[in-house]
Amino acid sequence: MHLDVITKDLLRAIKTVSPAISNRAALPALTGLRLQASEGRLDLAGTDLDLTITVVVDAAVSSAGATLVSAKTLQKVVSACVSERIAFTTTDTGGISIEDGSRTIFLPQLPLEDWPRPAADDGFTLLGSIPAVLLVDALAKVVLCASGNEARAVLTSVVFFITSGSPVARLVATDSYRLGIAEIPLEQPADASHTFLVPARTCAVLAKLLGSADGSVELSGPADGSARAQVRFQAGNLRVESGLVEGEFPNWETITPTPGASYLDVDAAELASAIKAADSVTPAGAPVRLELDGECTLVGGTPETGELRARLTTASFTGGDTGELVVGFNPGFLADALRFVDQHRVRVYIVDGLKPALFEAPDRRHVLMPVRPR
Repeated sequence: MHLDVITKDLLRAIKTVSPAISNRAALPALTGLRLQASEGRLDLAGTDLDLTITVVVDAAVSSAGATLVSAKTLQKVVSACVSERIAFTTTDTGGISIEDGSRTIFLPQLPLEDWPRPAADDGFTLLGSIPAVLLVDALAKVVLCASGNEARAVLTSVVFFITSGSPVARLVATDSYRLGIAEIPLEQPADASHTFLVPARTCAVLAKLLGSADGSVELSGPADGSARAQVRFQAGNLRVESGLVEGEFPNWETITPTPGASYLDVDAAELASAIKAADSVTPAGAPVRLELDGECTLVGGTPETGELRARLTTASFTGGDTGELVVGFNPGFLADALRFVDQHRVRVYIVDGLKPALFEAPDRRHVLMPVRPR
């Protein structure tokens, strides 16, 4: 294998792949970065068996081939390179040489045969395309609602619901205290229905890698008869593949409240500011309280730590048949709910101090369980 490549492009690609690189010393091949050179391109891939990330960069390839090298070491080497372009050559002694101007760096190769076989393209079927900017926004918000408790694996996922003939995909996650639901448009209605439990970690990594990308993201699921339960996201020269979480997701629709006659209408910025102020006197784990009686007052703290009462001047509460209410919420979760719906004014449907509250926006809903005030 022999090629030369723009240094900054290579370094950017290595950093992109790094979230999939394993640190398991028992499996040295998984600490490696796979380099595959072919005409006009260099494919870089890393995997920890659950997540695989592949990036393609332009390269001048005079001799095709593949090798596996320590990802951590290669990133350090390339970071220290001073030339605009660097050259890679595999050596007869089982290593690679890197030419950086007047410098030559020799690195050992890892056993390429120990690196997991990449998933074949025919193991996937294209399900649809999603605007990248909308997918990033939805993933970044929904992933916050997923659980970190591996004892309930299905709750560590973000579920993709695709319904035959529907022009939207629904993304859902819950940790049993809160539930996030986002709808994002498909560029074409789906031909069939599919449900995927994608690890929340994969979704967080994907949202970060896509960043401010424009264009579309192609979503592919396992082809019929495929032995691998995997999902693939493809955006330009970036490909992210992930195993799926096994199990049955809870019937979230039965616990999602429907909008009713009792609701709080408030300016999101004012409420967020009051939550932040209350946090200064509220002990860890203690709720903030909303006192609802036509108006809304946020109360936080204790007599021991200090107390805050903030009347929200932009708020109004329509009580329906509920009358006056006092409802408590985890302040961090309440602030997350405001960010999730991402509206200038927020409408929160509240039945009483024990039943879940519904935050609603045109393309997303957030359900938050109250905390019994002490």
